[in-house]
Amino acid sequence: LPTNVHYQKYLTDLFSHQNYFLLLTAYFAIESCYYEAWKSVSNKDYEEFKNRWGSAQFGEFIQRLRNAVDRASSKASEKEKGEAHVIWNTIMDYESTFWNMALNHSSNKT
Repeated sequence: LPTNVHYQKYLTDLFSHQNYFLLLTAYFAIESCYYEAWKSVSNKDYEEFKNRWGSAQFGEFIQRLRNAVDRASSKASEKEKGEAHVIWNTIMDYESTFWNMALNHSSNKT
């Protein structure tokens, strides 16, 4: 699963940063993906995941993360804001690629 290996390496490299704003942006991006995906799932087979990552409580957590990112952004330089934008887009690309790979792999098995 090369997609997963590349994503893990990206995150490992990213998390070596000491910049709070950039790390918080990455964490918010990852958690937001899970919330946005799981909150709309209606298949009962995935209810455990929906209850964990699609719940109102998790949505409140996501909002608190968003607020923290906004506060940190107000103190960030333009360069850091640009880096955060790249981090957000890169994580969205990796998440999309990973889930497409996972879904296609599992659908090819049946």
